Amino acid sequence: MRVQELAGFDKLYIYQVEAGDLESGQFLHSTAIQWWEVDDAGLRGCGWPNHLSGWVDAPEKLRDSFYRWPHISFLQREERVGFGECFGPGLVNRKVGRLVEVVGSVEIVETRVVWSAEQQTGHANEVLRIISPLST
Repeated sequence: MRVQELAGFDKLYIYQVEAGDLESGQFLHSTAIQWWEVDDAGLRGCGWPNHLSGWVDAPEKLRDSFYRWPHISFLQREERVGFGECFGPGLVNRKVGRLVEVVGSVEIVETRVVWSAEQQTGHANEVLRIISPLST
């Protein structure tokens, strides 16, 4: 999927899950153990966001091709991490990578897409260009 608009999010939600399969990108979202919200005021812990209830693709929850409140899930297994990016209808993928400690921070390296919504329609190369800002 190719989009022309710039993403404009109200808030970004990040959550950690306890269970799933890194290599296939299958996460058990019902095992979420922590949520965070990110906006112009910063990063803070939060509960499960109410906007995820009901029809997630409802027009009032969208801004052009993107969700107003996108979310990123992650599952960590020792030095490996899987993460799912859900930025809008059709802008969904799962990636896996390796965590590397560097001075004062952690980087995700050797990142690869293990599943994307676009792979289902035969446009996988396009989704890599659109939804790769977290890849290093």
